[in-house]
Amino acid sequence: NSGFDAETWCDTRWHLKGKIRSVASGPASMVVNRINDNLEVVMLEGNQLNHYWSENGIAWKGPYRITDRATAPACLIQSSYADNLELVVPEGSHLSFYWRDSRDLQWKPKKGQRILRHASGPAGFVQGPLGVGVHKNFEVLVPRGDVLSHYWRDNADPGLPWKGGGRVTSRGGVISAVALAQSTLDGHLEALVQEENGSL
Repeated sequence: NSGFDAETWCDTRWHLKGKIRSVASGPASMVVNRINDNLEVVMLEGNQLNHYWSENGIAWKGPYRITDRATAPACLIQSSYADNLELVVPEGSHLSFYWRDSRDLQWKPKKGQRILRHASGPAGFVQGPLGVGVHKNFEVLVPRGDVLSHYWRDNADPGLPWKGGGRVTSRGGVISAVALAQSTLDGHLEALVQEENGSL
């Protein structure tokens, strides 16, 4: 298969369930929609970032174009904002933020703020445990050459500003990609980082 274009599932082993597309040019990102249990996928196809979705994992629908300026894979989440879909995606050297209103039946992404101007690879993105009020902060880790940087969005601020959270690591070689998750260990943020020397 070309890229992550095949959906699989696992009990004690993985099974191929079928192809979504055969033109993927990089990894995809997927969530299970809390509203209807649909599978939601965003996939890089050249410079197009496209959205696909499946009811009950049977028939895939799409593509619905999000942007035609994507230069690396996106990271997709479903947030506490009315279960909206939210994603971050590199566009050239910029890291951009898009979101979709869950009340809109069609995929019409609305571009949010540009997070930063000097991203060099795919970012990790979660809605973490920190913050004031109902909507906890968004957390992003993004490669910037040999530096892994942290950014966060203050969801208690009406202006929804993105702020720098500092360096996570640096001078360990060029960072290719990062994956980010919130663990059950006191809500810690945990990251996997792919580095130039081949280490993870």
